[in-house]
Amino acid sequence: MIRATLHSLITSFKIASQALIIISILLYSLSIAKGAGTWNYIGNYNGGNCDLTFYFTIGQKGYVGGGRTSISIFKSDFWEFNPTNNTWTQLADYLGGDKGQQIAFASPVKGYVGLGFDGNAFFNDFYEYNPLTNIWSQKATFPGSGRYSSLSFYINGYGYVATGFDGNPKKDVWQYNPISDTWVQKNNFPGPPRQGANGFAIGDAGYILAGFNNGTSYNDFWKYDPINDLWVQKTNFPSIPRRAMAYFVINGTAYAGLGYDNTVFHTDFYSFDTTNNQWTSETNFGGSARYLTFSFNINNSGYLGTGSNGQISSPNFLNDVWEFIPGSIGLDQNQDVFNQVWFNHENNSLNLELEVNAGRKCMINIFNQNGQVVSSGKINSIRENLEYKINANLSPGIYFYSILFSSNKRKTGKFLVK
Repeated sequence: MIRATLHSLITSFKIASQALIIISILLYSLSIAKGAGTWNYIGNYNGGNCDLTFYFTIGQKGYVGGGRTSISIFKSDFWEFNPTNNTWTQLADYLGGDKGQQIAFASPVKGYVGLGFDGNAFFNDFYEYNPLTNIWSQKATFPGSGRYSSLSFYINGYGYVATGFDGNPKKDVWQYNPISDTWVQKNNFPGPPRQGANGFAIGDAGYILAGFNNGTSYNDFWKYDPINDLWVQKTNFPSIPRRAMAYFVINGTAYAGLGYDNTVFHTDFYSFDTTNNQWTSETNFGGSARYLTFSFNINNSGYLGTGSNGQISSPNFLNDVWEFIPGSIGLDQNQDVFNQVWFNHENNSLNLELEVNAGRKCMINIFNQNGQVVSSGKINSIRENLEYKINANLSPGIYFYSILFSSNKRKTGKFLVK
């Protein structure tokens, strides 16, 4: 992994009649430092307030469907997310009916969804989605017991399904071949049986993270070698054991966080370096604490949305959607940067001078050091100058900004309020 390189330029202080203060700012020639990723609120999920959705990505699009809107009402709607303009398009309903907590994975060209719970029964039916035709097709039934809260991942032409709950927590592992439409049982997961774990693939390996069993939460982390059908335990997740976290993989790095530990919902977030077998603390999630979200990556960004918090027996369902930009993914060397940044105490505004015009309109988010959004809005840029009036009173300290221009260029940086 290429470690981010920071080039800092300390601007000189100016004393002017308008009491403008040039802020000390770090300008980015390659990328911003790892651990300084940013969260941007990008709108709401068109499927409404819900949790327990299934989700996957194919190419440059994300797909989300199903879930529940109350403790006993499940649904089968299905939506496509376009990250270019952050829009949602409704597609053909999921063929398996109104359910939640299904498994889902995708090949490069098709999505696969199955199992789940409808509030009364556990299921083992399984379906394929073709995005070219917008058609669902039923495939070979999952040969394990009907269940929900399982995990899945896709490696080198095969899908894998593991763990879950069928009245009891499970630890069996199954491999699906999309070409022959067949299932084969593999070696059991060696950790305790569980539900609510996260599963994802990095390169040629699968990973299982956390989960819970009859009230006991876990923070263990395991790597699966599909060629040799072997499991190896890796460094534990570095925070409180929990279940139903959000996760995605960007450029070979896994990111995971949020979730519920049977007492508290969380916003902390971490990245895992497979080379060094090491977890690193990342910027906390910018929205409210929650679990049972959807999450996926497209290109160099992670996306996270919906979920629930509050009382388990009477959840507060959410529909906000956020984009995560890792600290190791920043400005390209050829992208224009800000020459200067001013903070105007008289009108509480951030003023930025650009080298070149980056676009006529933009969206800006300002974060505190905990990764929480303290101000956000849409503004117009006038040639090389941009002014944003901050709709919050900022206490002295370091803040971060992320600006997405209409030209699809993104600018990120830090500034200091004294």
